[in-house]
Amino acid sequence: MSNKVFQTLDPHLLEKYGIPPGFSPQLREAARPSNGTYAETKLKLLCLDALQKEMEAYMGFLETEISDPQNDFHMKSIQESVLTPDGFPRNDLNDLVLIQFIKNNWNCVHNDYLKLREHLYETLNEFHSLGKPDQEQQDAVSSDTRTQTRGTPQDPFLKIDSVVVGGAADLAGLQNGDLVLSIQDTQNKHRNDSITWNKKSFNSIPKNLRLLRISEFFKNNLNNDNIHVSIKRQPGETKAGVGSSRQGLSAETVIVDIQLTPKLINGSILGCKLCII
Repeated sequence: MSNKVFQTLDPHLLEKYGIPPGFSPQLREAARPSNGTYAETKLKLLCLDALQKEMEAYMGFLETEISDPQNDFHMKSIQESVLTPDGFPRNDLNDLVLIQFIKNNWNCVHNDYLKLREHLYETLNEFHSLGKPDQEQQDAVSSDTRTQTRGTPQDPFLKIDSVVVGGAADLAGLQNGDLVLSIQDTQNKHRNDSITWNKKSFNSIPKNLRLLRISEFFKNNLNNDNIHVSIKRQPGETKAGVGSSRQGLSAETVIVDIQLTPKLINGSILGCKLCII
């Protein structure tokens, strides 16, 4: 349907379900490269995150409205077709013009949302590659409170839970209760965009993005058998023949080095749950 057809809708509906006018200029601004400084890249990252939330809220609103049985124009989901298998408009739907208007807006914002996610991921990698300015590094060292908040690379930042028998985590030797100290792709560790995940790098990411970023890391390394995971485990719990064990930070714990290969098994890449500590 053309935009002229949509203009026949009630102005109130056009305003209610229309795309927020701020999305396009914000997305264009997000596509602009930063000047490469730590402060501007950090600000851009926060702006991208805020725009992502706004887009998710808008798409969620459209999905809820179109599937609400209290609305005359409702259907099962926004992905459902308005056409019959023969290509004719369905006669069981009310107000096809409004339905198509909502679907078009959802598809348009969803496409922009995917572009935004690419910008967000690129900016995040850029942010990690820059590191903190010297003054901020000195402030972090001199502040005990900040050190406790951000943690050190030796502190665990994830806890392994709900390990599925036969999943990638189980095959690697990970167990419920293991505390993750670091994760690294050892094959590509010398690349500029390579990230070593530890307490400090993990906590530098906005809280609502942390699990998303670590999940994207494993998705991007599907079937990569060079993922090195260092964990802290209570003594006597190390599986024989899996990983290597070395003395931990105290007499009560051991550090276990594990080689993990992310694999899609029964719909799960890891076969376990990652819990933020």
